[in-house]
Amino acid sequence: MNWDCRLEENRKSIGIVRVSGKGQEAGVSFEVQEREILKYCQEIGLELDRVAKFSESAKDHEERKKYDAEINYTLKNNIKHLIFYMSDREARNLTDLERNTKLILRGTVVVHHVHERKVYWRKTSVNDITMRNISGSFNTAFSMLNAAKVTDALIAKAELGWFPCAVAPLGYLCRRAVSSTGREGSRGISIIVPDPNPIVQRLLLREFDLRAKGFSVREIHKKILAEKLPIPPVLKTYSMKGVEYRLKNRFYHGYFKWAGKEYRGIHELIIPADVLKKVEAMNKGRIIRTRPDGPMSGWIRCGDPSCGCLFVYDPRPKAIISTGEVKTFRYYHCTDGKNTHGGSLKGFRTTEEELFEQFGRVFSKITISSRMADDISKAIRARKDQSATESKKKFDEYKRTLKELERKEDEAYQHFTSGILDSVSFKRVVTRLRNEKDRTNDLLASEQQPLSVTTAHSVENILQLCNTLELQWKSLCAFEKVEILKRVVSNPVFAHGTLRYELRKPFHVISEMREKEEWWDCPDSNWGPLRCQRSALTN
Repeated sequence: MNWDCRLEENRKSIGIVRVSGKGQEAGVSFEVQEREILKYCQEIGLELDRVAKFSESAKDHEERKKYDAEINYTLKNNIKHLIFYMSDREARNLTDLERNTKLILRGTVVVHHVHERKVYWRKTSVNDITMRNISGSFNTAFSMLNAAKVTDALIAKAELGWFPCAVAPLGYLCRRAVSSTGREGSRGISIIVPDPNPIVQRLLLREFDLRAKGFSVREIHKKILAEKLPIPPVLKTYSMKGVEYRLKNRFYHGYFKWAGKEYRGIHELIIPADVLKKVEAMNKGRIIRTRPDGPMSGWIRCGDPSCGCLFVYDPRPKAIISTGEVKTFRYYHCTDGKNTHGGSLKGFRTTEEELFEQFGRVFSKITISSRMADDISKAIRARKDQSATESKKKFDEYKRTLKELERKEDEAYQHFTSGILDSVSFKRVVTRLRNEKDRTNDLLASEQQPLSVTTAHSVENILQLCNTLELQWKSLCAFEKVEILKRVVSNPVFAHGTLRYELRKPFHVISEMREKEEWWDCPDSNWGPLRCQRSALTN
């Protein structure tokens, strides 16, 4: 360095410390740059006004808002010296490089590169200025090549089904890939996984569920706040705009856009498929009718073997002569879409009251005593404990295999981005690994797991339902009664005044057990019948 600070009367300086992105702020980049700049100023006798620190890319002049603000501050406050840790911290684009060169040659500023020990001022030789421009061109070229490499890597990641962005939508988190040593790498591939926070999951599910039921975005936002669902970090930014964005975001449907193209993602879906379908229809302006006009309309079929058409609701308002009151009589009849009945619906028309009366008889078939419910629950728990160990062992083994295959896939991606594998080899390795994952998933699905605590609770809920349904039946409204009936019976048909139906599997099994309640009078020796029908009861 052939420059002496005594040649300039103005010794005021500003240090500019820059990193390219937020990911570098937690490292030592800021600290190293600031330390070396302070040391440099003390060494050559410059008066440091301040050190400006910020995260900003240097490859595009138009995007350097913070950098421009610091240059303008320097010029307005008559600060002579601009100090950078290295040349690429100053600029990685030719526009900024040319502007600063003009300021140098006019004598407005003096630019210092601490690491290279280079100083550029108004009397710097043409050769040094030329070398500065060449160095700046190299920095620009490096930035462009690096950007192209990153772009190609992110497109390759998108083609594999992984969301390339470093920030995941609400309900998901970015997780670093696990290295061969079992530790998360600082620069490895990031994959998208569901957020384990149950409050976040509940918030997201509630938003989509309300939208599926026909609520507007404004109503959803108001209701969520009233229910106090958002957690404090989310509550600060919780807005109607955010709700609308999530409800229309294709990411929750299993798709994402990258570089102007839509890709099918392989991230795990949080929202149930039926809810997503209803939300999509709502977003397109199609209102899904959740209830027909009559609670049983479109559910019961005609019992004539040659017809089989659906029954529809046919209300008939009539005025009561004595009082003048208009009363609606709730009828149902076959649509006769095949013209089987010849216009005469005699025997294929009935009232809602008569249908409910015949449906109500089902509860006498499935109502069980508290003692029997306790005995069934006890037998299921005993069976669960008996088979749990072996099934869990196999289940855990398949899980470990899947985790190892995921690790190998992440490792292959790291080898691809580092150049160890070319694109052809990388795709061949990934295809093989995913075939193994599919095979392992099939084995996992085919392995019957032991009766879980959740399943046991479901069985207990069914048993409790059987024990209380008959008492609740009279207090329910028509729509609530039908919702209960659809859980209990299937394939209802009506012909000539008679309603027929089938009990669904768990209730059918309970009905058969109820007829032989003496099976439960003795202990373990009489639990055999349940062992034969356990799967039917819990499915």
